[in-house]
Amino acid sequence: MTSEFGRRNAELAEITVDIVTSDRKCAVHWEALPAFKERFMRVEAAATVYEVDNDIWACAGGTAAFDMLVELVKRHCGEPVAVNVGELAVAGRVRTGDERQRLLLAQSAMPVLEIAVSCGFVSASHFSRCFGEAHQIAPHEARSLPAGGFSACQRQNRPSVTPPSGSSRTLA
Repeated sequence: MTSEFGRRNAELAEITVDIVTSDRKCAVHWEALPAFKERFMRVEAAATVYEVDNDIWACAGGTAAFDMLVELVKRHCGEPVAVNVGELAVAGRVRTGDERQRLLLAQSAMPVLEIAVSCGFVSASHFSRCFGEAHQIAPHEARSLPAGGFSACQRQNRPSVTPPSGSSRTLA
């Protein structure tokens, strides 16, 4: 008996073979493009984030898969839904992790870098920038407020900043 996982892998292998053995379009990371073109001369490969060729969707890997997903949502559900999906993914770490971030800042002696990494950020500077944009206060300032002071600070009519939506990504 073939498992669901096995069937899905077989389908993926079938799609991959279909791309590399026919005149289909696909996206390839720019660093791998020259070698890919040498090996698969019939494939129309491009150093783009993603390519759509009829029923075949291909991306260059990494975060390009998310960009491709947002486009798929846009085509099936409309642009407003796709914008919401993108905003949730981009701002979600600050919005949904807000309570955890505030608790760690207020109740722990963890360095801001450790808090940033534990909340899914890759650097303290990125965490500080996102946190500051969302709350109009830097993490070290929030930490220095008296217990419960950050919540009071948020109630002082500080507007919430939402990261811009609809930004497009291209590979350099």
